[in-house]
Amino acid sequence: SSVFFFALDDQGRVSLMNGAMLRATGYTAAEAVGLSYLDCFVPEEDRPHLDTLLEELRAAPPPIVAEARILTREGRELIVEWRG
Repeated sequence: SSVFFFALDDQGRVSLMNGAMLRATGYTAAEAVGLSYLDCFVPEEDRPHLDTLLEELRAAPPPIVAEARILTREGRELIVEWRG
């Protein structure tokens, strides 16, 4: 499947990432687990908005659908649709 799936701990660190997302971003599972999602996968100019969204989700998780950019290991941007 080409669907990306990841889970974050309460500090915003990757605790799980599926194979499709690992292949697309260029990381292995061992490398991705423990990384700060904001620092490693989100373009700097998008971080303030996403940081606010993640805080809101922690407080009261509503269903969301949004478009976002994520970064690969090499710094290439991918456009993804979030559903959560």
